[in-house]
Amino acid sequence: GAPPKFTPPAKLPERIPRNSGTHYVNQDAHLEERYPFKPLFSALEKTKPDYDMKDVDIVADTGTFLTLLGFLDGQTEEDIRIELHLVENTLVLTSREQYTSVNIDPKRGSLRPYEHSFPKHCSEFPEKENGAHTHHRAVRYTLGGLNFIVKYQPHAFCEGGDYVTEGTSVGSNESAQAGTHSRNVSNGSASTTASLPSSKRIKAPCYAELTARFEGNKFKEEPIDTPYHFPRMYFGRIPTIIVGTYRDGSFSSIQAFDSKRMLSEWEVERQEDLRKLVRLLRDWRDATEQAGGKAVALCDAQFWPLKFEVYKMQSPRGVLEEAMVNKFWK
Repeated sequence: GAPPKFTPPAKLPERIPRNSGTHYVNQDAHLEERYPFKPLFSALEKTKPDYDMKDVDIVADTGTFLTLLGFLDGQTEEDIRIELHLVENTLVLTSREQYTSVNIDPKRGSLRPYEHSFPKHCSEFPEKENGAHTHHRAVRYTLGGLNFIVKYQPHAFCEGGDYVTEGTSVGSNESAQAGTHSRNVSNGSASTTASLPSSKRIKAPCYAELTARFEGNKFKEEPIDTPYHFPRMYFGRIPTIIVGTYRDGSFSSIQAFDSKRMLSEWEVERQEDLRKLVRLLRDWRDATEQAGGKAVALCDAQFWPLKFEVYKMQSPRGVLEEAMVNKFWK
């Protein structure tokens, strides 16, 4: 379905509440525990039913790449578990977090007190998408000689105007995109996810990452929260960052920046880590093949230096239902 539209306040300053309530660390894994990638492929089935996955090397989401970059930087504080499934020649990476959702108390201190509430306050789903609360998309591109399909979650899309400078996505080669909504669908007792075909084609330059910044740190196109936002934007090919500046909960300015130059600089700075990431993925694909197509990569954060150990997966569970595998890979 269509993503939420960027809807900034009509007048500033405006007070925005702090983060509160339930936040999903990995919503698809929370609602579709057995097959977290099912919503992505359900959307692909509706939008591109004849899509051929056989020449795709890697399928993952941006959260997994944030985790792996943290591992490569030696900044991992929690154990990591990533399930590896080889479907034909495609390696599918599924992160298994200890918690798929967290409850946020707005009274507790936080380094990013408006990380979730600011994007929510400044975006709105179309009326026809009533009930949707997040939007996910997939982008395809080549990195290090591997063909990637990456699921990502843009905060909003922009239609232009004073807030956005149009630009082009960094290194983007988008030959396939599919949009999904994660929404609660009542079936009597449980919640699940629904995938809807997008009724409005929206180009990548309109997608945006939203972030809030304390007034004492003016945004002047220097990297902002680089370890968090830039990997999300780079791997999701999100070209625009919208920055709200606040003090004591009152937002005095909201600006949007075409991030092409900043992401290009980030890519140059992180070349060595990106090369290590590609080598790691190639090694994992070989190890998963040797393990019979199913493996799990584990990193124990208590031991230094950090390293992954890859083991053969004992569970017979696949990454997708057999009918969906046959549809896109056979």
